[in-house]
Amino acid sequence: MRLGILFLFTFSSLLLADESVPTLKMHVFAAAQTETIQPTPKHPGMKMHVFNKEPQQASASIAQQPKKKVQSGFDMDIQIGTGYQHDTFSWGVAAPSGSPDTLTEASWKQNMWGLNSEVLLSTPWDVVLKAHGGYAWTFDGSGNESSYLADGRSQPFSSVNSNASGSTAWDASIAIGYAFKFAEEDPVAQFNFTPLVGYQWSEQSLLLKNGVQTIPVFSPLASSLTNRYIAKWQGPWLGFDTDVLLMQQHQIYTTFSYHWVDYRAEGQWQQNSALQQPTSFKHQANAGGYLTSIGYRYLVNDLWSAHVEFDYQNWASAKGSEALFLSSGQTINSQLNKVKRESFGVNIGVRLAF
Repeated sequence: MRLGILFLFTFSSLLLADESVPTLKMHVFAAAQTETIQPTPKHPGMKMHVFNKEPQQASASIAQQPKKKVQSGFDMDIQIGTGYQHDTFSWGVAAPSGSPDTLTEASWKQNMWGLNSEVLLSTPWDVVLKAHGGYAWTFDGSGNESSYLADGRSQPFSSVNSNASGSTAWDASIAIGYAFKFAEEDPVAQFNFTPLVGYQWSEQSLLLKNGVQTIPVFSPLASSLTNRYIAKWQGPWLGFDTDVLLMQQHQIYTTFSYHWVDYRAEGQWQQNSALQQPTSFKHQANAGGYLTSIGYRYLVNDLWSAHVEFDYQNWASAKGSEALFLSSGQTINSQLNKVKRESFGVNIGVRLAF
C-alpha cells in the first residue's frame, strides 16, 4: 500500500517537470464600457432646477432704454419758431439851417407776427457755428408824420396819421464761438457758456398809407398815395449764449449781443409833389444796438425739444445826414437827428437734433 502511494507521487512529479506540458496563463482584459440603464422609479422624488436670469435681465433693460442720438462728434440742431412782436420806429431831421432843430419826424407803431429759424453746428473741438434768420409782417399798425416851425417840436404846421399795415421786417445773422462746458456729467445741473462773434443784416420796409391830415385841417389824403421808408442796418457784433440744464430735461437759456451798425435808409414820399420819385431822400448814420432773450426749453428726448422765449431789442443811431432830392433836380442836405427802433416779442417753437 505504501509502495503504491509512493509510486503515484513520483509519477506526478515527473509529469509536472516535463516542459512539453503547457503551463497555465492568466490574461487581464480592460473592462468594456457599458451604459447602465437606471430603472425609472415608480415614485420619482422632488427635484430643484436653478436658472441664471442675468442675461435675460440685461437684455430687458437694454430694450427698455430710449433711443438716443448717435454721437459722431458733430452735432447739428435746427430750431424753428413763430410768435408775436411789437415794434416802434422813429426818425427826425433838422432844417437845413439847423433851426428848427426838428423840422420833420416820422414814427410807426406795429403789431407783427413772425417766423424765425436757427441752425447750430457743434464740432468735436467745442467750436460752434450759428446762423439765424427771421421774417415778420404787420397785421395792425399806425404811423404819423409831423412838421414843426420852431425848436423843441413846437408850432406844428402839418400832421398826417396813416395806416402801417403791410409793413415787413427781416434779419439774418451768422456767428462763430467756443463753448465752455461745466459739470457735463452732473445729472442734476450742467452749465454752458459760449462767447460769440458775428455779423448781422437787418431791414424794415415801413409803410404810411390811407393818410388823414389832421393839421392844419382834417382832410383825408388820396388813398393811392403811400409813403414808404426802407431802413437797413448791418454790421459786426459780440455776444454770448448761456444755458443751464436741470435734471436732464429742463433748460433755461439766455442770449445777448451788442452790435456796431452802418445805418442807411431811403424814403419815397408820394404825398409831396415837390420831391423826386421813387427815391425822395436818403439817410446815413452810424448806429448801435443790443438784442437779448431769455427762454425755457423742455427736452422731450435727445432728438427734439420745445421752447418758449421772450425777446427784446433796442437800436439807436448817432447824428447823421439826410440828402433830400427835389423834383427840380436840386439836392438839399440836412442833419439826421436820430433813428430809434425798439422791439419786444414772445416766440414758441421746437428744436430738432441731428
